[in-house]
Amino acid sequence: MEQVLLELASLPARYPDVGEDLLITYGPRVIFRLAHDPTRQAESVLSREVHVDWVARPGNAPPQSILRAVGWEGMVDIVRRCPQVALTTNPQTITEQAAIGVMALLVNDLEGATALEVLPIGSGPDYRLWSITSKAFTIEVSGIRKVDSPADARKRLTDKRRQLLGKMESGFVSVTTFSHPTGPIVHSYLHFVSRSDGRPGKKRGRTERWYLRWM
Repeated sequence: MEQVLLELASLPARYPDVGEDLLITYGPRVIFRLAHDPTRQAESVLSREVHVDWVARPGNAPPQSILRAVGWEGMVDIVRRCPQVALTTNPQTITEQAAIGVMALLVNDLEGATALEVLPIGSGPDYRLWSITSKAFTIEVSGIRKVDSPADARKRLTDKRRQLLGKMESGFVSVTTFSHPTGPIVHSYLHFVSRSDGRPGKKRGRTERWYLRWM
């Protein structure tokens, strides 16, 4: 499986309008979850593998298993701030913000996103994004620090899918787990979902069952 390195320092180039803020705000949280907690990495390690389960638009194909790595080489000032993160931000917020940073890298790399805007609370998804072709799509983002079972992450994916499709006809769901029992890996779902694919969202008069694969 080919590994592609996604550097956090590239966020300003990937998102010209908001990338600098993404880097400053979420970069320390991403590095903290990837290099400090829940799995401590040696200081000489400047990247972390992310195993991605990806369902691309338009969502009518099986998931693809791909390998990416998130790197922070040369980011001395931001790395220096990482120990402060646990003193200023609660653990759940750290995890959610780290998941946003990982999502931003993945959705640019895999779906060509170049612009991002936060959506109002209660609207369904978290963000609206625009791709290289100027086509807009929405995304719901969630992070999990550590799970006891892979089923916990699958359940989160199901819950977030239902949340997004309760308001929208389609969009992406991104769930990143920073540690789980199958090994010291980081796992991320990036799934395009829609009401028309027979999976749960807003109830439409009948009960449907669906299953998700864990890598």
